[in-house]
This record gives sequence, C-alpha cells and structure tokens, in this order.
Amino acid sequence: MFSRKWMAAAALGSLLLTGHAMAEDKKVIAVSIPAADHGWTAGVVYHAQTAAKEINAAFPGVEVIVKTSPSAAEQVSAIEDLSASRKIDALVILPYSSEELTEPVKAIKEKGTFITVVDRGLTDPTVQSLYVAGD
Repeated sequence: MFSRKWMAAAALGSLLLTGHAMAEDKKVIAVSIPAADHGWTAGVVYHAQTAAKEINAAFPGVEVIVKTSPSAAEQVSAIEDLSASRKIDALVILPYSSEELTEPVKAIKEKGTFITVVDRGLTDPTVQSLYVAGD
C-alpha cells in the first residue's frame, strides 16, 4: 500500500537524484496520478496531496505539484501542459495506461527531467530513471 511516507520519499529521492542546484533555484517535482475513482486511488491521491503540502512547507526550495487525471488522455494533457509552462526537475508518475503515456513521458525526459515511474511500467523501460513496483 502506498503511504504518505512512501510518496514523500519518492518525491524527495527524485529531487536528490536530479543533482545539486544553486540556493535560489526552486526545484519542481510534478506528481501525476490517476484520479480518485475508487478506494485505492483515493488513498494514493490523499497521501500524495498530503505529502506535497508537507514537503512544500518543510522545504522552501522545493515545489511539489500534484495533478490527478480521470483518463490516460487527460493525464497526457496534464503532463504536457505542466512541462510546457515550466521546467520540471522530476516527474513521479503512476501511468493511467503504459501504452499511452510512454511517448509523452519520453518527451519530458528528453528535456532533462528525472522520471520516477510507480506501479505500472512504461512500454519502453529506458524512459524511466527509476521504477518503483507495486504489489
């Protein structure tokens, strides 16, 4: 089961693996997960949002943004919009669908973003910088 501590560890681990930055640089961690359409995903969303609030409060040089999506198409749109409007240092993603998310995530990785894939792998494992399997 995913927990708030796990989500915080994944987000901070992704940030640390992106390298060191100057003090004035704010690091952005985007978390993209399916919407809370049943109990398990509701728990994931709750813990991700709670961890984001805690990390944002504790680390002024870090901004964690959580985006939820009710479909693969909307998840693609959400991550593309985020990466077009700002530099994302790390992306933690639980893909709604491996097939539909692989190419959009690959495009974000090509911009230098550290990619952490959770639970469902992508169809091209070389896209992910880190993979965390669920059970």
